[in-house]
Amino acid sequence: MCPSERRRAAGRLPKALPLGLDAKRGFRATEAMLTSKTLGLVIGLSRTARALILPAAICLLPLPRLPPTASGVERAVGAGFSVSAQELIERTVAIVGDQVITLSDVRAAIALRLVETEAGLDPIDSATSRLIDRALMLREVQHYAPPEPPDAAVDQRVAFSRERFASTDAFRSAMEAGGFSDQRLRVWIGDDLRIAAYLDQRFAAAGMPNDQEVLAYYNEHRLDFEQGGVSFDAAVPLIRERLAGERRRELITDWLSDLRRRTEIVRISDLQVAD
Repeated sequence: MCPSERRRAAGRLPKALPLGLDAKRGFRATEAMLTSKTLGLVIGLSRTARALILPAAICLLPLPRLPPTASGVERAVGAGFSVSAQELIERTVAIVGDQVITLSDVRAAIALRLVETEAGLDPIDSATSRLIDRALMLREVQHYAPPEPPDAAVDQRVAFSRERFASTDAFRSAMEAGGFSDQRLRVWIGDDLRIAAYLDQRFAAAGMPNDQEVLAYYNEHRLDFEQGGVSFDAAVPLIRERLAGERRRELITDWLSDLRRRTEIVRISDLQVAD
């Protein structure tokens, strides 16, 4: 029994999860051994060293109160069930700054259609990459405190997630499996809408093509337009929209690359492959 467990048994510490939990953002590390920098160093060690260090490190973490939005594994630990240090670490798939992304987060995001996965790629890896990008964007958006989205927009997105399931019970089961309450789902969707509004404001105007670029695109694809019976005048708005979309994606990709350079990111699968 480690010192924290002995003090807890003596009644001087509350029963709680040895990891901090932000009620709005979900599972996240709060103290020394599970901050992004130290966790990256620990996981980078050999398997033997990890086996020796991690159990003692997690025992020494503070024990904050467990909120009602905790996921299944968090509730189990908070209730006193045994979950090993290795299990806790392996349930973490990435850390972006101080935000932890867990495997349950990834699976729930896929099941609830909160992220899109790329065809031909492993869905977990693809969704993890999307959630890393989302975390980076959300960190940036929060600096500008954008307004909350209208309730009607959130309701529409919630309905979209629900429509994937055959019944309300199946939808509820998927939410529960991922540790999602109604409120957490609405907060997640609200954050997605704030990100979208920020991207529209920041990048929409910057990607608009000029007349010369529109004409050049039309000439390059003239045969396609003519075969489709689309005149130049009818093609202009289509070309502007297409070029603007391509430019916007390029600008966002460059912006995300800059955010990655300025943010510490630990992706657990990369470290395990290196090990």
